[in-house]
Amino acid sequence: FNRLKIPSIIVAGTNGKGEVSLILERYALEKNLYVHLWNSPHIISVRERFSHNGNAISAIELLDYFEKSKDLTKKLSYYEFLFFVFCQSSLDKIQANPNQQHILIFEVGLGGRLDATNFFDSELAILTSISRDHTEFLGNRLADILNEKIQVTRSNGYLVCGVEQPMLKTKIKSYVGERDISLKDVTNHLREGETFKDLNFHKKNQLMAKEAFHIFWKHIL
Repeated sequence: FNRLKIPSIIVAGTNGKGEVSLILERYALEKNLYVHLWNSPHIISVRERFSHNGNAISAIELLDYFEKSKDLTKKLSYYEFLFFVFCQSSLDKIQANPNQQHILIFEVGLGGRLDATNFFDSELAILTSISRDHTEFLGNRLADILNEKIQVTRSNGYLVCGVEQPMLKTKIKSYVGERDISLKDVTNHLREGETFKDLNFHKKNQLMAKEAFHIFWKHIL
């Protein structure tokens, strides 16, 4: 994808990743972009993880990819195998539709630094929130969890952030400042009289997605 110069967005954080990713997909489809969205985890069917141009992959197509790639099950974890299939199916559709403007949206599965989605260099990262999750892998301290998740960013890229804790916000500002990452802290950009903490969960996610897509449309596409 990097070689083909397909722009991408990666969405990390403790809560809100799924909804933010789906809102971004809707915005992109409304602009007639060909969207490849990786979701994790799925709720009912594994097909939910593979969305191409707003549609879940068909069962027959997915089984065909599984059959072609089955030898990789000896080398990859379940999650890594599914993500490989997503990448392969996305690549095939990109090559089959060369006149479309394609974009990729990756929802991080766990953490960020070591997640398979972080293999690619996404120009725009979103960090939705930080709280204690998967502490056996990410650590017990919020600062440690932040350190794992914020590493989905790239130098000279963009970060949209909805993290609310003052101590973590300070660490984020320091991190992005050292790497020339443009930061949009949505918790500081509300209409007069509003506060981010007073917004409900869905409105916070909508705000993050809106600001992120604005940056993506204006500066990356």
